[in-house]
Amino acid sequence: YTICLAMTRCWQPQSRLSSISKVYLIRDYICVTKTLLTNIVSVLTVIVSMNRVFSTCARTLANDFRYNNFVFPLSNFSTMDATTTAEERAQAAAMREGQNKSSSEDQSSKSSEDVKQAILSEVPEVEIDADHKQKYVLIEVNATNLEKPVHLVRGRKWASYHKDVAEPTLTKLARCSVPGLRYNVLGGGRILHDSQVPKIEVYGYSYGFPWKDDVYRHEIAAELIKVAYPDFEVIHINDSSLGLY
Repeated sequence: YTICLAMTRCWQPQSRLSSISKVYLIRDYICVTKTLLTNIVSVLTVIVSMNRVFSTCARTLANDFRYNNFVFPLSNFSTMDATTTAEERAQAAAMREGQNKSSSEDQSSKSSEDVKQAILSEVPEVEIDADHKQKYVLIEVNATNLEKPVHLVRGRKWASYHKDVAEPTLTKLARCSVPGLRYNVLGGGRILHDSQVPKIEVYGYSYGFPWKDDVYRHEIAAELIKVAYPDFEVIHINDSSLGLY
């Protein structure tokens, strides 16, 4: 439009410019217009790039807020994509239950509390990672002369599968010195730990270690965590209808 306007003005009858001056004028208009168009293209390119960056950041922040923020209850969140395979589920099923090697030690004189403390001296009740969303498992342990089962909570932020969380502790239990020890992974889910609030949430389920009869028992894990983290608010969600993985 600028070039056409310049040409129209230059060749009007009343124009006093020489032909050479008109050519130079048109050339200058073309240069200015070219520069203007180049700048416009550059600006548009920057806008498109910024839009992509902002979109990526927005999605990242949305996901972080959705699954890691503790301002709103987890009941407002939707299902997380499951990270499981048939092979992983088969491996989890194979390791879910077990027992340690038999021992010749006489347990008849030991009380239930003695047996419990002997177990906990080798495997603590609660081990979870700080300030992270993580997969977790709840393990039940029984042994000779133990009146009530001992429960263990394990959470690991690096674990790809729930079996990866359980395996180190199950290996220790299999080698535990307490005679007649038996263990069973009751189930699993997620733990959200935030020391800034401070707050810990226990929820969800595990495809590798599904809860028996679809009855969630996160309250057991929550009670143990409350003892281990007395300065934290600890809540749990057993509602399977939420579909939280």
